[in-house]
Amino acid sequence: MEDKEKIIDYALGICVNLYKTNKILVLNNNCRKRNTIKAKRLFLYFLNNVMDIKHNHMTNYFLKMNHATSIHHVNKFAFEVQNYKEIKNDYDFFTKEINTYKIYGYKYRAKMRMINQINKLMQEINTIDND
Repeated sequence: MEDKEKIIDYALGICVNLYKTNKILVLNNNCRKRNTIKAKRLFLYFLNNVMDIKHNHMTNYFLKMNHATSIHHVNKFAFEVQNYKEIKNDYDFFTKEINTYKIYGYKYRAKMRMINQINKLMQEINTIDND
């Protein structure tokens, strides 16, 4: 999986957790429950405005979604972010989470393990030099 796809998958996970729904309901595009619609709108907005995915390519991520539906949801979410404090707070939380992920990346834990191993080796070298 490419870095871009990992970021997209992570973003979907944040949306799903934020609105307490599941990925299948969001991506199948057939659930009308409020929390699922909110998660879908946030995810669509992210895909379109942050990841620069065109509306006609949303079918790569959602089942049976045409470009008009995508445009509607993105515009509706943009309106809600500007006019509803709850949605603005959700988007701010989402942005904070996704930026943290993009900065540290999915390899963050592996990098930290390598740093710890290097530090242990440095300590061993220092111990040997002091003897």
